[in-house]
Amino acid sequence: MPRQITDLPIATQADDADLLLLRQGLFDKQLDVSVLLDGLLKADNNLADVLDPAAARTNLGINTADFLESANNLSDVANAATALTNLGGAASGDVLLKANNLSDVANAATARTNLGIDTTDFLLTTNNLSDLDDNGVARTNLGVPATSDVLIAADNLSDVANAGTARTNLDVPSTTEALLVANNLSDIANTATARANLGIDTSDFLSTANNLSDLANASTARVNLDVPSNTEALLVANDLSDIGNAGTARTNLGIDLSLYLEASNNLSDVANAATARANLGIDTSDFLASANNLSDLANAATARTNLSVPSTTEALLAANDLSDLANAGTARTNLGIDLSLYTENANNLSDLANAATARTNLDVPSTTEALLAANNLSDVANAATARTNLGIDTSDFLATANNLSDLANAGTARTNLDVPSTTEALLAANDLSDLANAATARTNLGVSATADTLLVANNLSDVANAATALTNLGAQDAATAAVLDATNDFNFNVQQEAQLKNYSETSDAVGSITGTADFDFVDGNVKTATVTGAVTITFSNPPASGQGGSFFLILTNGGSNAVTWPASVQWSDGTAPTLTAAGTDLLVFTTVDGGTTYYGALAGKAMA
Repeated sequence: MPRQITDLPIATQADDADLLLLRQGLFDKQLDVSVLLDGLLKADNNLADVLDPAAARTNLGINTADFLESANNLSDVANAATALTNLGGAASGDVLLKANNLSDVANAATARTNLGIDTTDFLLTTNNLSDLDDNGVARTNLGVPATSDVLIAADNLSDVANAGTARTNLDVPSTTEALLVANNLSDIANTATARANLGIDTSDFLSTANNLSDLANASTARVNLDVPSNTEALLVANDLSDIGNAGTARTNLGIDLSLYLEASNNLSDVANAATARANLGIDTSDFLASANNLSDLANAATARTNLSVPSTTEALLAANDLSDLANAGTARTNLGIDLSLYTENANNLSDLANAATARTNLDVPSTTEALLAANNLSDVANAATARTNLGIDTSDFLATANNLSDLANAGTARTNLDVPSTTEALLAANDLSDLANAATARTNLGVSATADTLLVANNLSDVANAATALTNLGAQDAATAAVLDATNDFNFNVQQEAQLKNYSETSDAVGSITGTADFDFVDGNVKTATVTGAVTITFSNPPASGQGGSFFLILTNGGSNAVTWPASVQWSDGTAPTLTAAGTDLLVFTTVDGGTTYYGALAGKAMA
C-alpha cells in the first residue's frame, strides 16, 4: 500500500540545498528549502542576514565608532603617535627599517663614521677605477703601460707623438710632399714650372681640345702629312662607301675576295686552323688557358719566384689573424712582447703574482676586510656593537615575529588602543554563543525565541493547530481533498509534500502546421503537431520568471519542410537538430526565466 507522509522519518534539520516535493497544477515540482527560510536569520550567517545592521547594533548598544576595524590595520586609530607612545613604540621616522637596507639612516656619513667606514679608503665599482689616487702608480704596480705610452690600434696611428718624425723613420712622405696617383698630377704645386722642368712649352703644341683647329695652315699641314682633304680622301666614317668603284678599287689593290677570310666568320673560314697557327708561329702548348686559372703552369713554385710571390705556407694569411705563425713565442720576442709582464683579460686578475699586494697597492680591502652591499650588514663583525654605534637598542622595540607577545602590558595596550579583550567582546568564531543573555539579545534585535517560531527541522510538526493552518493557507484537509472535483484551479500556489499515485496530463493536439504556429503553455504541456509546409513557430504564456515550465512536442514529418524555431531557444552545441522527414520526433522545451530563454532538446528521433 502507498506510504503516507506520516510514515516518513522526521528530518532533524534542513539546508538551503534540500528540496521539498510540490504538486503544482498537474505536475510534481521541486521547492528549495531556502524559499521557506526567507525572512529568518540563519545561524551560520552570523547575523550577516540582518535587514538593518545599524539598527541591530543600536539595539545591542554597539557603536562601531568605538572599535578599531581589523581590515584597517590600525589606520583608524584616533592618534597614531599617542598610540605608539602608549605602546612604548617609536614612530617609523625614528627607527631604521630592515627593508630599507639603511637607506633611512638620518646621516649616512655619521653612521659610516660610527662604524669606522671611510668611503675614501675604497674604490667604487661604479667608478671603474676613476677614483684611484695615482693612475700611474697603479699601472706601474700592475705592469700596465699608460695609454699615452702606446699606440692604440683603433686610433690608426692618429696618436703618434710626431707624425713627421714617424714618416721620416719610415721614409714615407706626407700627402703634401708627394703626388697622389688618384689626383692625376692635379696636385702639382706649379704646373708651369713642372712643364718647364720637363721641357714642355704649351705654345709649341696643338691643344687636344681644339681638335687641330689651332693649326697655322691646315692645307700645309695636310701636304706635310701627305693627307688629302675630305673631298680628296676616303673618310673613315664612310667605311669606303665613298669609293668611286669598289670593284676597280679591289682590282687596283690586287684584292681577290675569294682569297680572304671574312671578319664575320671569326676565322671559321680558315682552310686549315693548325696550318694557320703554324704560319703565325702559335703553339697552344706554349700558352696558359684562362679557364685553368694558372693550374697549367709548368712549375708554380718557379712562377711564384719569378713574381716574387710567397706560397700560402710561406706567408701569414690575414684571415688567420696570426694563428699561422711558425712560432708565436719567437714572434712575440721579435716584437719585444713578454707575456709574463701582463695579466690576461680572461683571467680577471686571477693571474696576479700576489692579489693581496695588488689590493694593498690599489688601496682595496679584501672581502673579509669590508662589508659587502649584498650582505645587508650580515657580515658586520659584531651586530650588537654596530647597533650601539648607531644608537639602536632592540629592547626599545616590539619584534614583528613576536606578534605583540612582547608588549609590556597587553591590558594597558588594549586600553590605549580602545580595543576590548576577548572576555569583553563577542568572538565571531563563537557564533553569538558568548552572549551574556541570549533572550535580551533577541529582544534587542526584535527576534522571537524558538518557542515562538516554527522550526524548519520540525517540518510543520510544531504548528499549534494544523486545521487552522490549512485554512489559513487555503488548503484542504484530508476529508475535503477526497471530494475535489476536476476543475480546481490552484492559481500557481505552492503545493508541497504531495504524494500522487497516478495522474494524467491534457494533450494539446495542434494538428497540421504551416506558415506560423503558436504553442501555448495554457493549452497543455504535451503537444502534438504535423508539419505540412514551411513553418515559423512561436511559444506563449510560459510560467513567470523564477518558476520552471516545460512542454513535450510530438512532431510528425518535422524534416519535410523548413522549421524556424524562436530565437530564444538554445540547442545543444548551439545547433538545432535535424528532424525526420517522414516519421515522428519527440522534443522537450524548458524555461525558468519567463520565456526569455528556452532550452530545447531532441529527446527521441524517428520514433517507431
